Amino acid sequence: MNLRTALSTLAVATAIACPALADMKIVQVTTIKNPAQEQMLKKLSPEQRAEAAKHGMGAPIRSVTYVSGPHSRVEATSMITLSDSSTKTLYMLNTETHQYSKTTLGAAGGQGALNATVQKTTKTKVILGHLATLYHMNLTAGQAGTMAADVWAAGDLPQPPAPPVGGPAATIAAAMRKIKGLPLLVVMQAASPYGNFTITSTVKSISNNPIPASTFQIPAGYKPAPAGAGVGGPRMFGGH
Repeated sequence: MNLRTALSTLAVATAIACPALADMKIVQVTTIKNPAQEQMLKKLSPEQRAEAAKHGMGAPIRSVTYVSGPHSRVEATSMITLSDSSTKTLYMLNTETHQYSKTTLGAAGGQGALNATVQKTTKTKVILGHLATLYHMNLTAGQAGTMAADVWAAGDLPQPPAPPVGGPAATIAAAMRKIKGLPLLVVMQAASPYGNFTITSTVKSISNNPIPASTFQIPAGYKPAPAGAGVGGPRMFGGH
């Protein structure tokens, strides 16, 4: 189990943890600090650093999440994720290549080598007008590393039902279900073979305007990615 996978999975889980009973748009900013990454970025040319920033390295990552019933859409850097918990389908779209891939999520399997614990505290504070409670989450992934997260969640904004998942993602999904409400602020500290990470995700705004159904559909002009090609962004330092 790669700890980077755990970090990514938790980031997605907190990004889409929003109310299922009403349409909602959430704007969130995530920053990642890692000394090794910072040293690597210093060695790059200005053009390479600009390209790295487009893919979430060395610059804040702005994401926008839309939710309506079982549907969700997450926009971040050059990727769009569309999911439908009722049909258990997930689409990954690349906005640069206009290609997409589809995954059908099966029944939840084993929780893999990742272990998670969640502890509710008595600490509270108001964030964006909502009373948020502090939860401590700890993740361990064997030799891959460990992670501790402080999650401030608003109890009046319930989490939606998530599609069934297996492996390490199932562990994180089960842990998130122990947290009551929408995470508005998450600060993660991770120790791994890649160095120490500090990942901070902050919800900047929440709105409840009606969201058109077309928001959760694949836009015109997008084509399925070739089998086995995936929809990852272009290589950062040249090549295709």
